[in-house]
Amino acid sequence: MGLMVQFGVIAASASADHRALAWHAYLWDPWFLVWGLLVTAALLRARHRN
Repeated sequence: MGLMVQFGVIAASASADHRALAWHAYLWDPWFLVWGLLVTAALLRARHRN
C-alpha cells in the first residue's frame, strides 16, 4: 500500500506525513514481505512433514 502512495497510484491526504510514508514503504514494507514469505514457507514445510 505504501509503495502505491509513493508512485501516485493512491492519493495520500493533504495532512499525511510524506516522509513517514516513504520511510514505511521503503524500509518496513519489504521486511514485512520477507517475514510473510518465510512464515508461509515454514507453514508449508511443516504441513508436508505430517
